[in-house]
Amino acid sequence: MKFATLTLALAGAMALTGCTNLVSLNPFVTEKQAVMDPNLVGTWKSDDGDSIFVVEGGTSSYSITYTNKGDSTPFTAMLFKAGDAELLDLVSTKEAFLQVPVHAVVRVWPEGSQLRWAFLSSKWLQEQTTRELVSQPVGDTQMLTSPGEAVRSVLLKYAGDSKAWDDKPNVMTRMP
Repeated sequence: MKFATLTLALAGAMALTGCTNLVSLNPFVTEKQAVMDPNLVGTWKSDDGDSIFVVEGGTSSYSITYTNKGDSTPFTAMLFKAGDAELLDLVSTKEAFLQVPVHAVVRVWPEGSQLRWAFLSSKWLQEQTTRELVSQPVGDTQMLTSPGEAVRSVLLKYAGDSKAWDDKPNVMTRMP
């Protein structure tokens, strides 16, 4: 059991990119629950000009390529709504030895030529989720190990609250 716990912690730590402090081992939205927002599709550039996101839509999911200073990382994402909030279940598809793909929740606000987004990983949200879900700390990160439907249920309750993210949302501009 200790080996399994150590392996899980090591794999989870290796999977994290340092961008969020709240991840899930299980997806929290299914293809049947996923919705599509055509406003997300496109090529988006960060305000600092260093990062580009290319978002392509499928039938129930998005393919996202994040490029920063020549390095690219592929992701898949499924969208669901929690009240007025649009949330992405984001997971890296970049394979690495001993890496367990983890799911991060990202709130998005697509508005015309701007896309605002923020990882939902505030201390407040972590307190809500860890009080109601099974989780394990991995360094500074809380890894949710509850089934995806349980995670989704908690997100439906709390993700629309402005306390769910720490910083002001990142802003990106649609490229022609």
